[in-house]
Amino acid sequence: MYQAHSAFTEPENPNVKVWRYMDFTKFISMLDSSSLYFTRADHFEDPFEGATTDAILQKRNSLYTNFFDVDEAREKILAESNMYRNLRLQYAINCWHENEHESAAMWKLYLQSSEGVAICSTFSKLKQSFNYCGRNINLGRVKYIDFKTDDITEGHYTDQHPIVYKRKSFEHEREIRAVIWEPGEVDFDALMEKGGKKPIEAIKHGLQIQTDLQELINTVYVAPNAPGWFRDLVEQMILRYSYKIEVIQSSLYTGAMF
Repeated sequence: MYQAHSAFTEPENPNVKVWRYMDFTKFISMLDSSSLYFTRADHFEDPFEGATTDAILQKRNSLYTNFFDVDEAREKILAESNMYRNLRLQYAINCWHENEHESAAMWKLYLQSSEGVAICSTFSKLKQSFNYCGRNINLGRVKYIDFKTDDITEGHYTDQHPIVYKRKSFEHEREIRAVIWEPGEVDFDALMEKGGKKPIEAIKHGLQIQTDLQELINTVYVAPNAPGWFRDLVEQMILRYSYKIEVIQSSLYTGAMF
């Protein structure tokens, strides 16, 4: 179920539109499983997922060098870095795009061809869709910062905070992020003793989270340049899985007047 967390900031308007762009095979997989797929944090293209900032590294280094000799401080700094890198194996993430309108950039980013769709919902519906999934899910906006200069340790800093930050280079994504953290039995002292490399209970690849797609999805948009037969196929697949969801052909590149 949805669980509020201090690290996650919700949009001011709970009914703001959110979008998930995907190719046709992922769309069919979603319909067939009646679920949303959460990808393990270390499987994203961005190597900075769950990474820390220079400001935190400086504070970490100062803490250990003030209390330990040079060699022991170096070992503990490396161990903590390894530990937090490994903790990403216990996070799974489902990504959405916040926007009142379609995004040409998102169509290009997530589709390799014209045979794709975008499902449109609202933040409120997305939050409600997790009410009966049996897992605790945090949900909110990604915060885009400069990892070299910004300090994210102000206020109530927790282990979940790094997972909601990304570099400013990704600001165009305007991401709404749903996150599952399954720490299992994490003994942080034991992890540190093993140089931060002790095996932990990890999520395997990702998680399929059961969702009421009929309640979640307002509309399915077909890619702007998709042929007519592809829209017909999308409609047929929706009906085959017994959903009643409106399908709209994107008009992003039509109707220009001169």
